[in-house]
Amino acid sequence: MGFRTTVVFIHPGAVPVTIEEFAALLTRSGVLLTWRLSAEAERDLIGVHVERAEAAEGPFAERTAMPLEPDISMSFEDSDVVQGHAYWYRLMLLQRSGTPAV
Repeated sequence: MGFRTTVVFIHPGAVPVTIEEFAALLTRSGVLLTWRLSAEAERDLIGVHVERAEAAEGPFAERTAMPLEPDISMSFEDSDVVQGHAYWYRLMLLQRSGTPAV
């Protein structure tokens, strides 16, 4: 029996607020995403959704049932992954102004 890995990509793109240290780590139970928001971003957002796709161009699907509460240090574990598959992740930022941003 061979060992198979899951490949994780983080979707690049311009973000109107500061996201730092966006990283993905393969764990026994799935993929752990971690990131940091700037203090300004924490104030300007009302929530964060995590989205995933199997290709860079999408389609992307929400992985969070409810928006995550903005915090300086954030994380989300995606436990519904298939070993050997490649995934792309991005954050959907819900701004207080009502405008979502990727």
